Amino acid sequence: MSCCILSCIHTKRHPNTEYTIYDERFHRFNPFKPIQQNLTIDHIWKFLKKIRTNHLIPCEAFIMAAVYMDRLAVISGVYMNEWNWRRILLVAIMVGFKVVSDFTVFNKDLLGTFPYLTQKGTNDLERSFLKHIDFRVCVSSSVYALYYFGLRSMMIGL
Repeated sequence: MSCCILSCIHTKRHPNTEYTIYDERFHRFNPFKPIQQNLTIDHIWKFLKKIRTNHLIPCEAFIMAAVYMDRLAVISGVYMNEWNWRRILLVAIMVGFKVVSDFTVFNKDLLGTFPYLTQKGTNDLERSFLKHIDFRVCVSSSVYALYYFGLRSMMIGL
């Protein structure tokens, strides 16, 4: 998944400035750390690992997140770049986690990992994200399989 995200970030597109809700220059994860601009797979991997290990998020949620990130790009024209990838990835994983979980998941449960995020800010981020994907959180088994095997083939290629 890290390779896929890095490839999306490095694909040059005209930046869409109307979606500042995803932009870390406006909504920082940590106001005391500079935003990493020279991204590597390691940066993305560490971010994903931090989320996964602190919250025991199942792999299915990450696959759902990949589907949602594609929907965000296709439906709303919001593409990942060095300024927004963390916020887009976090909210996509949050929504995916809520969809695949057998138990109730609250946004505040995820805030312990990122102490500078607020519950209101996280709720606003999720609300905007859902609006930007037209609330299309259901994923058919064929689409899920397509993403699963696509991500798996990228892993095998590493």
